[in-house]
Amino acid sequence: AAEWIAHCLSRFDLDSAETAITTSPLPPPLHDAFTNILQNLHSYKPYLPQSVLQQDERETGGTVDSTEQKPGSRQGSCGSTLSEQIFMTEHVIKDLGLEEKKVSYTVTNMLGSHELVSDIAAYTARFTEYITAMTEVVSTHKGVVGVVVGDHVHASFNAVRKCASHARNSVEAVLTLHMSLQSKGINVVTGVSS
Repeated sequence: AAEWIAHCLSRFDLDSAETAITTSPLPPPLHDAFTNILQNLHSYKPYLPQSVLQQDERETGGTVDSTEQKPGSRQGSCGSTLSEQIFMTEHVIKDLGLEEKKVSYTVTNMLGSHELVSDIAAYTARFTEYITAMTEVVSTHKGVVGVVVGDHVHASFNAVRKCASHARNSVEAVLTLHMSLQSKGINVVTGVSS
């Protein structure tokens, strides 16, 4: 049942997926995960082009067989083949007018923040210094802070804001951030990908 539900979800056959989720005896964590995915896909579906949603009908003549695998294709996640996932991704990019480009990405965590949680005033002061320094340094280096979850901060370079030297700027931003925060007694751990 779980494979069939994943197959239906991967093809945006949300009605079949919903029926299978509600009628199949699934372990509670799996049931909750599928229900959550289903709700998210319902919210995304109106924004996807019909060419993506009808892709399976073009390739299979209107029928979907969960056991059928095309020769030479590898199974991907949620029951779809790798070639189908690439096809869908290319169409979403093309139909939505998106472009592919090289970017750099940083992820930063403040060390020792959990120990400060018991003293909310100290935590708030430390976090304010951290996030202020982070946004200033990233912005100065032509990056954008995109995600903040607690003291876990993601920043991108050349994704939202153009930055031809994104790889160099992301590394310089991280080094500047480390020096700036260390002078304030704040230690961070950072990852960079380009």
